[in-house]
Amino acid sequence: MEEKLNSIISKIKSEAEEEANKIIREAEEEAKKIIDNAKREAELLRERILARGRDSAKAEKQRILASAKLSAKRKIEETKEGIIKEVFDKALEKIKNVEADNYKNTLKRLIKSSVEVLGSKDVRIKVRKEDRGLVEDIIKELDIKAEISEELDSMGVVVESPDESLIIDNRFERILERKMDELRIKVAKELFG
Repeated sequence: MEEKLNSIISKIKSEAEEEANKIIREAEEEAKKIIDNAKREAELLRERILARGRDSAKAEKQRILASAKLSAKRKIEETKEGIIKEVFDKALEKIKNVEADNYKNTLKRLIKSSVEVLGSKDVRIKVRKEDRGLVEDIIKELDIKAEISEELDSMGVVVESPDESLIIDNRFERILERKMDELRIKVAKELFG
């Protein structure tokens, strides 16, 4: 009986060992599958992260390039505008240094056109103190009734109706300002092609 008992115990032990080995093998296979799946998922995640990083780097590069191009374009435009302003400043200086005869003719033309626009020979004319004598001669020549005041500090004239409802500002600076956009285009074409 003892022998039978030992045989049964041995058989149970053998079957238990076989079952345990089978369970261990299945667990190892399952663990290997889980590890393999985790590796595949990790690799896919790594690829997605790298792709996002590449896309992000590419977008950042494009943003930096666009910003640099815009900055360069703005700097070029500022430089061009500075050059154009310098041209206008020099032109205004040349205008201010105009010969007396040319200046008188210019004032005469400005006063005459202003009177025509206002539609009346009864006007008020603002001038520089040093231009009063010239303007007095001009209004006599043009047969204009004008009240002259020495209110300006720049060359040219301001002609207005007696009630000041209409004002024509023909100071050289204002004329230049009014024509600035048109002249800016011409000067830019001349300077920059």
